[in-house]
Parts: sequence; C-alpha cells; structure tokens
Amino acid sequence: MAALGVEKPIKAPRLTGIVAMIVIFALGFASGWRPLAYVVVTEVTSLRLRDHTSRLGF
Repeated sequence: MAALGVEKPIKAPRLTGIVAMIVIFALGFASGWRPLAYVVVTEVTSLRLRDHTSRLGF
C-alpha cells in the first residue's frame, strides 16, 4: 500500500489499488485466526487469573 502512495500526485488507478489492498487486508484479517484470540484468552484462563491474562493477551 505504501509503495503505491509514494508518487505525488496520486492518480486514480493507484488510489484504487490502495483501497483494494486495504479491503483485502481487512477481509484476510477478519477471516483468519486473529479475531479468535479474544475468545481463546478469555475462555482458557482460570477465573483467578483471567483479568491479568486478558490484559497480557490483549
């Protein structure tokens, strides 16, 4: 994304490429394992250590 925005002024095809890469990143992030980290951290830990473990995990 950064390489497409280096040249000034940014032309329309490059701007479209930047937006497309942002969308691809968001879809890949949301459909991958990363959003599950919040669920796993809160469900796996014991009740006594849940607060500390959640702070460390997040």
